[in-house]
Amino acid sequence: MARRVCRRRLRADLLWAFVAFALLQVGLAWAVERWLPDVRDPEAALKEERLRARRAEAPDHALVLMLGSSRAAMALRAAELSASLAPDHILVLNGAVMGGGPMKTLICLRRALDAGLRPDLLFVEVVPMHFHQPAGLGLEERTLSGATLTTAEIAAVRPYCDEPVRQRNQWLKSRLVPCVGYRAQLHDYLALDVCAEDDDLGLMDSHGWHPRHWSVTPTQHARHTEQALRQYDWLRGPFRPTRSAVRALSDVLECCRVKGIAVALIAMPESKAFQALYEPTLRADINAFLGDFSAARGVPLIDARSWLSDDDFWDGHHMLPEGAGHF
Repeated sequence: MARRVCRRRLRADLLWAFVAFALLQVGLAWAVERWLPDVRDPEAALKEERLRARRAEAPDHALVLMLGSSRAAMALRAAELSASLAPDHILVLNGAVMGGGPMKTLICLRRALDAGLRPDLLFVEVVPMHFHQPAGLGLEERTLSGATLTTAEIAAVRPYCDEPVRQRNQWLKSRLVPCVGYRAQLHDYLALDVCAEDDDLGLMDSHGWHPRHWSVTPTQHARHTEQALRQYDWLRGPFRPTRSAVRALSDVLECCRVKGIAVALIAMPESKAFQALYEPTLRADINAFLGDFSAARGVPLIDARSWLSDDDFWDGHHMLPEGAGHF
């Protein structure tokens, strides 16, 4: 009799523990969606917080904003550019994020507008490899994490994806058990980690510039460059435009047109070794595509790919702080 009572109590306790755990996950998922963007997308949330603070300090200044990938995030020293232009009239902010492509740029633009960061001039980075899809999925569709997106943003990127189930499943897994899906982010948010990550968000400055390495030795430079070249050794074959990237970038420009935002496209600098990854025919086709794309939409294209020397990068396409100064 006593044993049966104990078993009933144990089953009841387990049931209530499961219910409590499930309710905790539901509450945490709701909080991540609505109130904890710094858990859902820490880099973008921190950057938005700092950019909004700079905008609040200079609400009447003309706003120049850069959006794009890690290349731009490490390249544009916006605080120094603001000071060198007209500090009493112009505010330059760097809103580029790691892994950003046309889809993430569109999301970041909409987030910026919702946050009151409407630029007078927008620089949109174009990374050539985002527009070449030799086989399978496009580069950004493979790297864009659905876990960083809100429910509305998951729906918004669906038309740009060949396999939208990929981002949807990432979003679903992160929301079903957020204590697991966002484990690292929650550790950082709750200050449970003693050691900072190698790419610490604390390196980001007040205007959104986010360097990775302050300096590298020749050995480190060679190793990082070799790794980057291996990562993108698929840049070959006949040029095949990436549908999702073309459509998303077109919608970025259309959004700017509707909002009356002046916009320019920019291809960021690359080392000679990195530029050599592109086969001559592929490079010519990508150049022609980008030129035709900008001309057809009446948007200037700044081709900065050859602006810097190899020593200005730590891996062939991400700038060192000194290189960012030259840029």
